[in-house]
Amino acid sequence: MIGAVVALMIALAPAGETPAGGRTSYSGPHASGGSEERSEAGARAAATRAFDAYSAGDYETFREMWSMSAHGLITPPDYARLQELCPPSDHGVRHTVESVRLAGDVAEVNVATTDGTVIHEFVFEDGRWRYRLSAEQYAEYAENSVERIVIDRRQADACA
Repeated sequence: MIGAVVALMIALAPAGETPAGGRTSYSGPHASGGSEERSEAGARAAATRAFDAYSAGDYETFREMWSMSAHGLITPPDYARLQELCPPSDHGVRHTVESVRLAGDVAEVNVATTDGTVIHEFVFEDGRWRYRLSAEQYAEYAENSVERIVIDRRQADACA
């Protein structure tokens, strides 16, 4: 419930304004429709949209931006429910795309948060850049139910 209220507050923040606490404003879903440029600029724009959605708590939109191979692992509503039951430690934290390096249809995207910089991969599929899960993420969603993931994450003290 608190997560939904925070997400609503973030979503209602004026465009371009960052609410207090380093949280990001977010102008709404952009996961569907049209093709994107197969370029560094296209990958950067897609990564920015994906991480803006994630930071704003729009987990269903973020999940819709996953690579096609990951689409059958967990439904968008179940992914959102997982995040509500075990909020990620970086919920609401701004994710800033610092750099993008292309290698064919794969983009390595350096993303900075208050905790440091992480490299994420995006893959160009079906005319769009999509977030590629890490091997660990893929295995977690492929092998476990939402309930099992929540239990495991809580036991590991991995929920915010």
